[in-house]
Amino acid sequence: MAGRAAGFDPRRDRGRLLTDAVAALVAGASCLSDVEALTRQEALFGPGGGASDTTVLRALDELAAHLGTDGLPDGRWARMLAEVRARAWTQVTAGNRGRLPAVKVAGRPLTHPGIGDGEATPVTVIRVDATIIEAATVKEASVAGHYKHGIGWHPLTAWCTNTGDHLAVMQRPGNAGSFTAADHVKVLDAALAQIPAEHRSDLLVTIDGAGASHDVINHLTRWNTYREHGRRGRRVEYSIGWPVDERTRTGIERLPEQAWTARLTADGRPTPNQHVADLTGLLRHSKEGDLLAGWPADLRVIVSRTRRPASEQAPLGEDAEWRYGAFATNTIGGQLQWLDARHRTQAHVEDKMKELKAMGGQKLPTADPGRNAAWLQLAALAVTPDRVAAAPRPSTATWPSRSRRRCGSGCSPSPPGSSTTPAPGS
Repeated sequence: MAGRAAGFDPRRDRGRLLTDAVAALVAGASCLSDVEALTRQEALFGPGGGASDTTVLRALDELAAHLGTDGLPDGRWARMLAEVRARAWTQVTAGNRGRLPAVKVAGRPLTHPGIGDGEATPVTVIRVDATIIEAATVKEASVAGHYKHGIGWHPLTAWCTNTGDHLAVMQRPGNAGSFTAADHVKVLDAALAQIPAEHRSDLLVTIDGAGASHDVINHLTRWNTYREHGRRGRRVEYSIGWPVDERTRTGIERLPEQAWTARLTADGRPTPNQHVADLTGLLRHSKEGDLLAGWPADLRVIVSRTRRPASEQAPLGEDAEWRYGAFATNTIGGQLQWLDARHRTQAHVEDKMKELKAMGGQKLPTADPGRNAAWLQLAALAVTPDRVAAAPRPSTATWPSRSRRRCGSGCSPSPPGSSTTPAPGS
């Protein structure tokens, strides 16, 4: 077992212990004593469970030895996770001719045409986002103030939307930047290593907010070898938040009204009072020169606007009638409305953050940075099991509670009016 300390032969198998800990987090555990209490229920966890909180702490120490100072796994642990993930994804794709489930965009599957008469292949989607975990006191190591005026940590995560499981989680102090390029590059590299080779040839990377930076976009551009090597290369497209700064606002002011077209809803219907337009030409060929000089030649900037309600007062310096947003992409073709809808599916990662918090990530259990990073890895793993299982998927908003009800009434309280009887076959 990769987490076992060198020269130490524990009486309790570490693989079993960590598996039980992840199962306990799925069942509602939020601290070390919860893990001990839940795993003692032999009817649910089998004989030999019930590791004490001190034993769980030792296992966290052993796991922390395989994590870097940033909380990312070392090569040995990452390879082990990748091998397990490859076997799990084989089960996910077994009923779909070896293909991952396709992500839906505006009611259509996100795919690319096959070669010749071949069937369209789903695009593997990697989504990167950060979240805030609050801390009780600044005395805890690696705790710092964050942009929401509290104290805690600011981990950066990556997820695969096709399967819903986590790919990487980086532990960072609360004052870590939301758009720190070096952190994004590390997480992206760690996420790519977790995707089985047969699903890496056609990727979409999305990052929300004003996350566009030269380092991140240049890194993704280097990943994209499709043009040079064709089928032997890797096609990597990105959809990354772009700042609505003075440069972007200047372009927006010069857009003619007929350049705007209606946005689409999640099911592909036009949205009133919301529009989208391509700003690339005005930025590339403005009277001030090329305002996108230094960026890759295939980069496009697409802007959107939403009419403000009559009761909303615009912040100082912003347009009184419209709220504007923008994103950058290297996708050459495709309708603007569809590319905009594709970018907005990034919002689904917020559901993953809620699940991460519900699976033990709401609070970190110790004052030790290594143990906390190990606990966060287990919490992220706890989000994954039901996602890679060939089981019906309820809505993400209610999934944790439904998953816990499958464990029976001993795991965690069920919502009022719900049944605590496990579903048939669970």
